[in-house]
Parts: sequence; structure tokens; C-alpha cells
Amino acid sequence: MIYLDKNENQYGPSEKCREVLQNITLEMFNSYSRGYPKIITNRLSKEFGVPPENILLGYGAEDLLKQAFYFFMKEGDKILLPLQSWNYYTVIAKEINATRIYYTFIEKNDRFEYDIKQILNLISKEYPKIVLVCSPNNPTGTSINFSDFKKIVEESKKTNSIVILDEAYWGFENNSNKILKLTTEYDNILILRTFSKIYGLAGVRIGFGFIGKGLQNLALFNKRYLGFNRISEELTFAALDSKDYYKRIAKLIKKDKKRYYKLIKKFQDPEIKIYKSDANFILIKLPEKYLKALRKTFEKEGVVVKFYEEEIFKNCIRISIGTVEQNDVVISLINETITKIKKGEEIEWME
Repeated sequence: MIYLDKNENQYGPSEKCREVLQNITLEMFNSYSRGYPKIITNRLSKEFGVPPENILLGYGAEDLLKQAFYFFMKEGDKILLPLQSWNYYTVIAKEINATRIYYTFIEKNDRFEYDIKQILNLISKEYPKIVLVCSPNNPTGTSINFSDFKKIVEESKKTNSIVILDEAYWGFENNSNKILKLTTEYDNILILRTFSKIYGLAGVRIGFGFIGKGLQNLALFNKRYLGFNRISEELTFAALDSKDYYKRIAKLIKKDKKRYYKLIKKFQDPEIKIYKSDANFILIKLPEKYLKALRKTFEKEGVVVKFYEEEIFKNCIRISIGTVEQNDVVISLINETITKIKKGEEIEWME
């Protein structure tokens, strides 16, 4: 089976992370960490240039996201969300019974773009408690630029809104930390990152965040007296010490995304679209006949990708970029299936 449906980093963690796992001791299980999480926040502070008191740790970015939603919002509060994005944002907002307001992306050729005018207008009009931005956005792969995000933060300050930036997919193309400096300039920001994606540690569940000084109450709420777990602590350090490995992985993923772009362009079919992505996945839109055929092809060959059922992503599939070998298989299956249908050739397993 080839699982390319949840955007995991199929290359896995670095060799230094594997060394940690090979050298696990019983002490890591039966004793609390001394000084955790202070040791990690100090290391993250040094790594990203943000004061330790402005750093949060959590059980993945998902944990920190849910904490923030529940901590800052109550029933009836407004939240501004991206419509073409991760459905889990809506799930949490529904749990709280928050009033959900959505902004949409602009589809331009082979990319989705943020409609910054629309977002600013909704902030000034609706006064949401939280404004959520996902960059790169899942599943469109869209990144927001620094100047546009700063405009959102400044407009949100006028309405006393909190801005949450979900950067779970940071590191695959954009390695800049410039945006983090805004947490020292503005009080109303929470920026989320994780070790699940670029660092290949999804199963370990380590998330971290950077907050503005105005959100310090969340830091107090988040604080763990006994920390999290010893193995996560060691894996964090090992991952941060493996920059060259992760840079190499990011280059391989970027290179293979180009192979997918080239494949789709080869068909010269305006009904088949692939969208440029800054993350470790790509979104492809297909006519129904190709979509049905690919679903059967993948099922037969043991390939799992994300087939969307939602109307906003009708006839779309999201494919996580796997290893070169995995991508070879998927690209070959897509090419063979669509080529045969275009030529009018029968595929024996098709109805």
C-alpha cells in the first residue's frame, strides 16, 4: 500500500532522530523530564529568534489550535475562516457553536490566491473574535505573503480580533522566519507550526506556536507542570539539529511536484487542472470520467489519495508528495489511465 492521503512526510525523520529511538532508556519512561518544557522553548527561541515566553508547546499543532479556539471563543462569537481549506477548522468552530463567516480564494490560472480585499472588508464589517489564515493552505497549497498578512494583523487590531496563522506546512518551499517577528510587534497573533510535516514526526505529535504579548493568558493555560514526554523532547532537539537532511528532503519534494505539473500539462486538456502548491501535496481537478477511472486504478494498485466529496472541491483529488519511488508509481498510473481513456482504449477493470 502507498498512503498519500494525509500529507505525511514519507521520507521520515532524520538519522539523528532514528538514533534517539535506538537509544531509548527506561529512564525516559519512568521519570519526569527535569526542566521540560523550558529546555525546548529556549532551544526554539534560539532557533527562530522569538523570546521563550512567546513560545507554546502542544500535542501537535492541532492541540494548540483547539486550545486557542476554546480559550478565546464562546458560543455565538464570530470566527472568520477560509472556505476552501481544512474542514477541521469548521468542526472545532461548530463544537463551540461559534458563528462561522467564510472568505474565499480567487482561482487564477494554476493557482489559488488570497483575496486580501475581501478578508479586510469582512474583518472591518464583522468584528470576528478570531481570524484564521492557513499558509500554505490545505489543500490549495496557497501561501500568503508577508505584506498581506501584516495588513490582516493591523486591521484585526482595530477590531480587537485575534489572528491565528496555521503554518503546519512551513518548510517545504518557504523557509523564511520573517513573519515570526510580527509576534513581538503585535499583541494579537498566534502562529502555529509542527514537527509533523517537514520534520517527519507526525506520529510523535509535537507542535509549537509563537504568540504576541497580548495572548499571554493562553500561555498560562497551556503550561504543563510535568511537561509532555521525554522521547518527544529528545526528538525535537535531533530534528532541529538535522537542517541539511530536511533541506534535501524539501528539494526532492519540490522536484517531484514539478514532475506532476509536467505530466498534467502534457495532456493539453483545459479540463484537467493542477494547482501550484507551496506544501508537500498537490491538488488536481479532473472531469468525472478520469476521476472514476483513477479511483479504480488506485484501489486496484493499492494507492491511497484524498478524493474530495465536498462541493467546493468537486472532482478534485489531493495527492501527498511521497518518495521518488512512490511518485514514480503514481505518476505512471495517472499517465497510463488518462492516456488510455483519451485514446478510447478499454481498461479491463472499468465498468
